[in-house]
Amino acid sequence: MLAASSLGAEPPALEPGVPAPEAASPAPSTRLTTAVDARVAAARRAAQDVGVYIADLATGSPVYEQHADRRYIIASNTKLFTTSAALDALGPGWVQETPFLARGQRVGDRWVGDLAVLGSGDPNISGRNRQGEPLAIFHEWGERLRKLGVRRVEGDLYLVHGLFEGPLIHPDWPRDQLTRWYEAPVHALAFNDDCVLVRVWPSARPGAPPRVELVPDVGIFEIENAARTSSSGRGSVGIDRKLGTNVIQVRGTVPRGPYPVEAWVTVEDPLQYFGAGLLQALEDEGIRVDGKTFPADPLPQGSWRRVA
Repeated sequence: MLAASSLGAEPPALEPGVPAPEAASPAPSTRLTTAVDARVAAARRAAQDVGVYIADLATGSPVYEQHADRRYIIASNTKLFTTSAALDALGPGWVQETPFLARGQRVGDRWVGDLAVLGSGDPNISGRNRQGEPLAIFHEWGERLRKLGVRRVEGDLYLVHGLFEGPLIHPDWPRDQLTRWYEAPVHALAFNDDCVLVRVWPSARPGAPPRVELVPDVGIFEIENAARTSSSGRGSVGIDRKLGTNVIQVRGTVPRGPYPVEAWVTVEDPLQYFGAGLLQALEDEGIRVDGKTFPADPLPQGSWRRVA
């Protein structure tokens, strides 16, 4: 009875002049935790798992963590954050550069020495903004050598690729989609987005094999063409690459008509692709490289000069 009487009793009156106590407000960290917990709970209705890490910008100290150490495939809109961070750190006038180097000396029209490319993660060694010509930048490098009077390189080509630690392919990427352009290897020396454009042209004769075109065709790919040309404007074409190889596989029926079926397919070895493309462009410019192509990390020692 005493407990019941006490619980039901009126609170004691405050003395005159004493302000009433305010209700305690939740601490900022508590409010943040509550708000993020609610968002995470809502996200779990659509996603199997959610990871969150929030840090104080002033101190760098974590203020909220939930499954922060787990690996997730990030959404494509993450590029908004990475691009903003790069713009803030580098400024709008910053220019990405991939140095093309040489060491040795010119003797007549021969360069007695080596060439090297210093990988910087440049994403635009491609045909973008260059009339769709993937080898355009490599041709510019060859033109620089030609203007120096070089027609033959008596040395090797070093491709310096150590800027990115790897792995080239995220371990959680779907294995059945590794030949699709959006799962291309991430490399410090990326050429043409580490993809090759496959065009399948219908034959003028129904039932005949289509013509397969590679852009660029740098001489490292093998084509398995099991497709046929449809007798109508309908068809279904499968374009793929055999994993672990440079074998491009084409199957199905190609619709008749004036247009090709196209697909971007990833490459197996980005360095091999880069080197083959560069050597082909140099040959187009009338420059022969006698030596071999080597991966390098770091740049081999020597007195290197910048060509382009």
